[in-house]
Amino acid sequence: MKAFVTAMHRMREHDVDVVITDQAMPGMTGLQLIQAIKAQWPDTAIVLATGYAEMPGGVDSGIPRLAKPFDERDLVKALAKTKVKAQPVA
Repeated sequence: MKAFVTAMHRMREHDVDVVITDQAMPGMTGLQLIQAIKAQWPDTAIVLATGYAEMPGGVDSGIPRLAKPFDERDLVKALAKTKVKAQPVA
């Protein structure tokens, strides 16, 4: 739950362009964090990083997924699916 409290505090205190969250976290899931963020900041771009091949039902198909392990090119591709402008990797 500490990750949730920290994330929500940072969202309130800073202008956040994008959130990249892992699905597996202590005390909650990335999907639960995404739901909380979207409830208060619906325009925030979010990418869900996960090592799971399949996600549980009810996953927002509009949330880009980043399969772990990933590299910089994978990250750029995931960010391209959001409104965040990513710089290409050389």
